Amino acid sequence: MAIEAQFFTPNHMVRGFVDTSGERLSDVLNRKNETALFITKAQLFCMISAGKTPPTPVPDLRLEKSFLMAAIPMDSDVTHKSLFRKTAGQSYEITVLLPNYELRGRVFMSERLDLRRGFVARAEDFIPMTSAMFVYTPAPQITVRANTIIFNKHHVGFLGDHPLVRDVATIPVSGG
Repeated sequence: MAIEAQFFTPNHMVRGFVDTSGERLSDVLNRKNETALFITKAQLFCMISAGKTPPTPVPDLRLEKSFLMAAIPMDSDVTHKSLFRKTAGQSYEITVLLPNYELRGRVFMSERLDLRRGFVARAEDFIPMTSAMFVYTPAPQITVRANTIIFNKHHVGFLGDHPLVRDVATIPVSGG
């Protein structure tokens, strides 16, 4: 079974189809024995020129998971595992900064979120965020809202437990 998804690298977005064999996209991304995704019927977008230039069609594409910042499934996750999954633990409203991207939303943790440790205790590399907003920071008008965004914890440069202030003019600066 193939699902359509968007995959974000530091400067590009790939939209295409990935065979999930009936698993959730996050499960496919977290397979330890596979280092890359094989994407079919792909379209390659340069983020900085989004809306200005058409996408480049790429029939088949290999994308290294280590290069991936985040992914957004375009299809609803209706796998058996999702329909009957129960989350034990707590949810946290967080802000995550990745190279060129800011994400805000809710993550579910079986343990308490300790900002000093980040996501070290989580075994998976790709962490789902729900009720999410995804901003391309070099061009903040490129903002995506999604039910689920799956981000690569290895690229997290900042993790906060509250939304960031978007308007830098309102941040107080002390003289010195």
